[in-house]
Parts: sequence; structure tokens; C-alpha cells
Amino acid sequence: MTSTLYNKIGLIPKQKPIKVMIMGQPGVGKTALLVRFVTKKFIGDYDPNLEKMYTYQVSMESEMVNFEILDTAGYVQDKSCNLEMNMRWADVFILVYSITDKCSFDDCSRLKFLINYNKKKRRLSTKVRNM
Repeated sequence: MTSTLYNKIGLIPKQKPIKVMIMGQPGVGKTALLVRFVTKKFIGDYDPNLEKMYTYQVSMESEMVNFEILDTAGYVQDKSCNLEMNMRWADVFILVYSITDKCSFDDCSRLKFLINYNKKKRRLSTKVRNM
């Protein structure tokens, strides 16, 4: 309780936000899921080509936790450079697929591989810089 009070008046530095990236094929419901989580409302129409950042704050065990959530446009092969950059940015990944589209489920394996690959690559480059 005291740390929350000190945090409000600026005596304790604010925690960094947790950076979340939501990923999946176009049309699987990433934005619908995210908007429902953030606003508690369901909105039916979305622009599938937009990449948008949401901020969300929640109280956990009497501490405020801030999230920055990147809602990605459905990624395709030719956007792999942007995908890698965003993967380096994120701390947490949410993979979304449609239960009526096996390809979208199978694509989660590819995305998981890319996440792990980039995480290893980032760890190795940090090790090299620290030497």
C-alpha cells in the first residue's frame, strides 16, 4: 500500500510497461479479442490492414501493472523485416488462430519458431556486446 502511495507522488520510479504482441493470420480475430479485453465491448468491424498500439492498466495484488499491446496486422511473408523488429520489441507474445481454419493453427508453429529464434538471436547479441 505504501509503495503505491509513493509511486503516485513520484518517489518511486514507475515500472516499465509489459510489452505484448498479439499475432496470427489475417481474419482470425486478433483485434476483436484485444478490443474485447481492453474495452469490455465487442465491435464487429475492423480494418485488417491496421497495426495499432493499445495501452491497458490493471491492478494486480494492489500494484498497478501497465501493458502496451501491439495489435499486428495479419503478417505475411513479405513483412518479415517489420515482424522481426516487433518481436525484438515485445516481452510477451499471444498467438491467435481460428478454430475453423487449420492453416491458421499450423501457422502458430511457424510464429512460435520465429519468436524462439529471435529470442536466441537477441540473447547472443547481448552476450557479445557485454564481452
